[in-house]
Amino acid sequence: MPVPRSRRRAVLGAGLALLALAGCAPFPTPRASPPLEPPPPEVRLPRHVLYPHVPPLHGQTSYVVDGRIYRVLRTDRNYTARGIASWYGLRSIGAPTASGVAYDPFAFTAASKVLPIPSWVEVTNLENGRNVLVEVDDRGPFVPHRIIDLSYAAAARLGIVRTGTAPVEIRVVNPRTGRPYVAERSRVTGGPPRVYIQLAAYGGRAAAEVERTRLTRMGFPWAGVRRTVVRHRVFYLLRLGPIPTIRALDRLDNRAERSGFPHPEIVITGGKE
Repeated sequence: MPVPRSRRRAVLGAGLALLALAGCAPFPTPRASPPLEPPPPEVRLPRHVLYPHVPPLHGQTSYVVDGRIYRVLRTDRNYTARGIASWYGLRSIGAPTASGVAYDPFAFTAASKVLPIPSWVEVTNLENGRNVLVEVDDRGPFVPHRIIDLSYAAAARLGIVRTGTAPVEIRVVNPRTGRPYVAERSRVTGGPPRVYIQLAAYGGRAAAEVERTRLTRMGFPWAGVRRTVVRHRVFYLLRLGPIPTIRALDRLDNRAERSGFPHPEIVITGGKE
């Protein structure tokens, strides 16, 4: 039985209205505009690591990769962090992400070890002040002291395609408002970011200085002690830094673990707006 013309018009109008509403959704999967070009041949792509498929099951609180347990945050609200960002590389095209969607280098997406899937985060390159909004749809990066893995499109927007890594700040965005839950950036000074490896915290300066002397004798560069106050308590932080390059950071981190500091922490201060 043929459908009356008036009914066909009504159905078509309803379909267009639904499409319009979809276009106004807070966070449709963003695309590069204009389309991004592939990196030039001289750019050395990051080594491809095929992350395991970790489905974002309802109520999932932890998962295991290479024998290590990773715990997913119960909520991403008010989450902020600083660390080293990397990017997938074009060799990962089509690989399944933890969300089940194939990796698309031209979508603005990212991988996080701890944020719920999906989450939307603003990532700021602390070296040049550029920022980008990405959707977390994957797990990783499972590399020491890498806080987030970005798609090619996001890495290009931040200007880290050639370097492969950069110090960044991450702030979770409220999907209803499009704004970060935490409005203030943490200790942004307008100067270049300074990267440290924090090895330990001591209640007295004497103990910290003993360890600093030991590190200096072992040939560790940039060893120092910094005084800080946390909840009205004084601590003395044993640090290496500021460290000039990410490559030097990785080398020192491995040496520190072999020298009796099993859980070094990356601390990044300063950075551009």
